[in-house]
Amino acid sequence: MSIITHYTTHDIRFPTSLTGDGTDAMNTDCDYSAAYVILHTGSTQFSLRGYGMTFTIGHGNEIVVEAMMRLADKLVGKGVEELFADMGGMWTMLTKDSQLRWLGPEKGVIHIATGAVVNAVWDMYARSRKKPLWKLIADSTPEELVSCAALKYVSDALTAEQAVEMLRERQDGKRKREEHARSEGLAAYSTSVGWMGYTTDKVQRLSREALAQGFTHFKLKVGVSVEDDLARAKVIRDVIDDPQHQRKGRAVDERAIAGKNAGPTGNVLMVDANQIWDVEEAVEYVKKLAPCKPWFIEEPTMPDDVLGHARIRRELGESGTGIKVATGEHCANRVLFKQLLQAQAIDVLQIDACRLAGVNECLAVMLLAAKFGVPVCPHAGGVGLCEYVVHLSLIDYIAIAPTYDTNVVEWVDHLHEHFRYPVSVNGNGRYNAPTDPECGYSIEMYDESIARYSYPHGSYWKNEHAARVKELHEGRRKKSGEELRREARLIKQGAEAVRVEYLIENLLKLLQRVYINTTQPVPVLIKHRFAKEYRHPTLDKTLNKQRLQSEVKSLTKALSAGVQVPKVVFSDSRDGMLGMELLEGYSVREWLGSKGEGDVTASDDGQRLDMSSVGISRDSLMQLVGQEIAKLHLAGIIHGDLTTSNLILTHNPNRVFVIDFGLSSLKPVTHYTSAEDRAVDIYVLERAFESTHPTLESEYATLLTSYAQAVGDAEWSKVDSKLHDVRMRGRKKSMVG
Repeated sequence: MSIITHYTTHDIRFPTSLTGDGTDAMNTDCDYSAAYVILHTGSTQFSLRGYGMTFTIGHGNEIVVEAMMRLADKLVGKGVEELFADMGGMWTMLTKDSQLRWLGPEKGVIHIATGAVVNAVWDMYARSRKKPLWKLIADSTPEELVSCAALKYVSDALTAEQAVEMLRERQDGKRKREEHARSEGLAAYSTSVGWMGYTTDKVQRLSREALAQGFTHFKLKVGVSVEDDLARAKVIRDVIDDPQHQRKGRAVDERAIAGKNAGPTGNVLMVDANQIWDVEEAVEYVKKLAPCKPWFIEEPTMPDDVLGHARIRRELGESGTGIKVATGEHCANRVLFKQLLQAQAIDVLQIDACRLAGVNECLAVMLLAAKFGVPVCPHAGGVGLCEYVVHLSLIDYIAIAPTYDTNVVEWVDHLHEHFRYPVSVNGNGRYNAPTDPECGYSIEMYDESIARYSYPHGSYWKNEHAARVKELHEGRRKKSGEELRREARLIKQGAEAVRVEYLIENLLKLLQRVYINTTQPVPVLIKHRFAKEYRHPTLDKTLNKQRLQSEVKSLTKALSAGVQVPKVVFSDSRDGMLGMELLEGYSVREWLGSKGEGDVTASDDGQRLDMSSVGISRDSLMQLVGQEIAKLHLAGIIHGDLTTSNLILTHNPNRVFVIDFGLSSLKPVTHYTSAEDRAVDIYVLERAFESTHPTLESEYATLLTSYAQAVGDAEWSKVDSKLHDVRMRGRKKSMVG
């Protein structure tokens, strides 16, 4: 009898961060990676093998590989037929080790490592029977299928007996469904059109190409800015809703698009936030996306927050937008899915083939979804995931939940070339059913790909990556750095040290240069943090990078919260450059004047500023300022340098923008120092008024009143109390010099 003699593991990483593939609001620099395991029954090329993997996005992949080794050790010496005879027992054996289980339990690194090893055993089983995995399981009896499903801890929602009965009721038509799936394929949706890092031209091109390939469902990554998201959604909608781009003779199946907010041509758009929001933020943000008519919002918040998802779903339902809620790719285990279903928190369930602990747990979740009548649309945005999920969706359609076209499977068109049995889509935008009897679970990689992309010693990482990064960096530098700087005009340079009286230490305002570039289609302001010779080079580089990244995070968070801030056009932490939307306007300091000069002052071009010329009064201006600062603070953002110079009034319409987030910080609004942080922020502005606008006490009072109204009585009471304390500390410090 064949036994598992040994295993090999590989840390495989593809440099997708260089091209922007896989980018979204949360994950901005993904290197699609596979923690990969091969189970061997001998040393010859003809020996039976089993291939498995789990997906990560780079750093930490080596930790998963180490965990896989601890689990695969348990299989060495086991007879394969003994394992195949009780695949449910195999799963239990791998998950019950008390010391390894302690690391989860049944979640995190140890759990996704389990998924890779379990899937390798299933791959070996299917290969031994000369069937694709989906066929192996679809051919099983209801009792056999349920015996493999990991139903422990979910029996309060679905017992094994109930699952068997449910499958028995669906036996009729099983053969016909298999024939249909083989001939027609399974409906897919394209994520490749909407990655966050793609340009408008690329999104347009990919949308047209996807339509030509027969796709009818499209997904867009969102979460940085409502304005940008709506603009990008419009780019896709303008293509997929335009009759001239539709395939001739295409018939729209009304059943397949029912309840999906489909456009006039029957095409469907979905949006994915990748957990970027808190619950309340998610509700308000998604309501603003209603004009683009998405079917669902995917991962609106932290996936463990069952009650949060339930609230989001309930409030979106009450809003009348028709937007549904989907999640699952980061759900750790079947228990979390059980709770999401029991709480009626999701409309669409998205399993991940290796975030869960392999086929056994996926079967359990698909059975649960069938019990609750929720469609399963698997996540496949990652290397190897498309290869995996087509098998799961075929099992679901043929044996578990016999619906067709309501469920759609994610399709991402990259990295398939590294697999011996790659999945494919047909000319109607549907997954083809794998039919090769040798394919198993379709996850076998070519030896050449493993050798080239193994990290860190594969030939690509050793010999090619550095040159590739340099090549791309030089190209980006010409576009976003040196070339733009040469064409730009310097408008400001600062290098002053600013003492803020409420702090223990002085704050050093960043030495920086700000440029305007007007040669691009949209004018871009470039902020350059160049090297400071007085600092150690390593420290200087680290500080500049950290502060630039912090500024980008604050701006991104502020945009998502609806604060008026300039949009980020590009960031280059290596060169210390940040490109932002150029705001056409003058600072509040310039509008107010300084040292009591009144509301008329000289602008850069010699003209005099008069508020009446833009139809705004001082009180109205102060109200706008108070409202924007309130929105900033309610979003958990502390500016760190609030002065009237860092507030810009734009015209048509009149809006106040907050700028210069170089000293900002992000803090949860529930943080115990939150009220004091906000009070300190306001105190900085108060001192700026005292020194720059000493006669405008009533205007400052209007600003505070506006702020108080915007944050609400309860929050203002906390801030006002802390503001009193901060003022007292400031006065004491002034008295002692």
